[in-house]
Amino acid sequence: MTRIPLPPAAVLSQNGVLAGSVYGPDLSLLNLASASLASVTLPHEARLLAFSPRGTYLAVAGGQHVTLLRPEPPYPVLGTVAIPAPLFRLAVAEEGTVVGVLNFGGERTTLGVWRGAELRADFVGEGTPLGRSAPFQLLLDGARERVLLAGVRGPSAFSGGGERFIALLSLEAGQVAVSWKGEGLPFPPERFLFPLADGRLGVTAGSELAVVALPPEVAESRVISRVGLPDLEKVAASPGGAYLAVLNGMGPDTESRVRLARLDGEILGEAPFRGLGSFPALAVGDAGRVAIVSSERPNRLRALWLINGKLEERMTAEVAAEETV
Repeated sequence: MTRIPLPPAAVLSQNGVLAGSVYGPDLSLLNLASASLASVTLPHEARLLAFSPRGTYLAVAGGQHVTLLRPEPPYPVLGTVAIPAPLFRLAVAEEGTVVGVLNFGGERTTLGVWRGAELRADFVGEGTPLGRSAPFQLLLDGARERVLLAGVRGPSAFSGGGERFIALLSLEAGQVAVSWKGEGLPFPPERFLFPLADGRLGVTAGSELAVVALPPEVAESRVISRVGLPDLEKVAASPGGAYLAVLNGMGPDTESRVRLARLDGEILGEAPFRGLGSFPALAVGDAGRVAIVSSERPNRLRALWLINGKLEERMTAEVAAEETV
């Protein structure tokens, strides 16, 4: 019996310069600026990848290990640490702090924080308890030592049920404190963008975007702005939080459209196109350049750039991927 393998799935740095995919211990790194591909053998098999916002660091996790490396030649591994359970979510700050959600068999999850090249554990052992929860977003504001978690919790969290939750956690002084639980949002959120400029939070649903000021900037959360944008099927914010990239039309044989916008809703550029591959990743840099990386069977990644309202193919690359069996 022949099983058709899944195509590779790429992760983009928030500025849209670097992309990576992994299969087992084989890491494939694309540099869109130089249109180059590098292959790196990791010290362990990996399943999760996360770039810091501007691509200074790359964290990878698989099994019960986390590794931090520099995603530039000669791609040095800075440190590897054993962890007590596999990671469910992963993020890394531009300062090198790594944050992950550890999943203890769906029975409970905890938050782990590792700092520096040696990946020193701030929260040793089993980390900071999150109960029985399944966060679908883990967003890290490294400059302000804050983590946003959003997902579901309860006995059925890992089986399609559960109660929605939002939590903004402070990591300052080696302590975890909840500073906000989603109060004051103008509509039920579908996804979050964090951090935006000044550490604010972007909240989207349908075709609406709200920008919310959070504690400690304000005593209580407050909606700063609320605008309508074309269908926010997939959206990404620049590292500095000034620009948005919006992608919609992700079904098969569908015309796709990518847009560059400001937070006030002004559309600065857009382009329709066809042939969007599987598992598209979206990013936008602080200069307003939008990047899309999608995958094609059996092992190809395709990178596009939207520059000055024009969409161009930046590069394609064959990467390590599952083989047909």
